Amino acid sequence: MIELMIFTTSAIFMLMKHPISISMMILVQTIFIALKIGTMIKSFWFSYILFLVMVGGMLVLFLYMTNVASNEKFNLSNKLMMIMIMMLPMMMLMNLLLQQPFNIIEQKINKMMINKLFNQPFNMIIMMLMIYLLITMIMTVKMTELSKGPLRMKN
Repeated sequence: MIELMIFTTSAIFMLMKHPISISMMILVQTIFIALKIGTMIKSFWFSYILFLVMVGGMLVLFLYMTNVASNEKFNLSNKLMMIMIMMLPMMMLMNLLLQQPFNIIEQKINKMMINKLFNQPFNMIIMMLMIYLLITMIMTVKMTELSKGPLRMKN
């Protein structure tokens, strides 16, 4: 079920145009990915750290976007609402049809130990997380320069 929700949020993300809705979809997708990682490892500490890092980065991006694009109007699209309403029964049907194979896969994945977190499958996630933190830190420093950035005081 979580895989289908991740797929659905990825599909809906492509239709978003407003920065607030894009950041909201990234946040929702981060929650689903954190839940999936937590159920795979049987320990939610790594997924909790991942979620906190992503929320911290999203807060910086949200602050930047509200200062840059503060006058844009946020409207919900009827087309997007219809797609979301149609996707819900399809997701439920897919969950019922594909429940057996996912259970077999999850039983094999649940045997992973926490000490395997930094081994081959997850080391790219750790590296991407480190790069994301570095870029977020650099962007925060650049954005908060008092004389140049978009967060400067306006007279």
